[in-house]
Amino acid sequence: MRLGGQTAVVTGGAAGLGLAIARAFTREGCSVALLDVDGVKAAASAVELAADGGQAIGITGDVADAGSVEAAVALARAGLGRLDILVNCAAIVDFGG
Repeated sequence: MRLGGQTAVVTGGAAGLGLAIARAFTREGCSVALLDVDGVKAAASAVELAADGGQAIGITGDVADAGSVEAAVALARAGLGRLDILVNCAAIVDFGG
């Protein structure tokens, strides 16, 4: 419970590295908002973390859009009460040539 009472927003938190970071945070007692362009996946991942005993919420947001980020932060604050930690893990991967 090293992060007990802390809250975090993890961008790109619906899957991959972002979700792994969020999972580690919840195991340490941190509440987490998963911010992702795929809001359905963010919500499903939040349910998965909650089933494992963590506190998590999923939020739809696009880090490339300032208005979307502002709205997402407001939702995260409303859902978690405060924000202590931000992990920027959102990325666009294009392996095309």
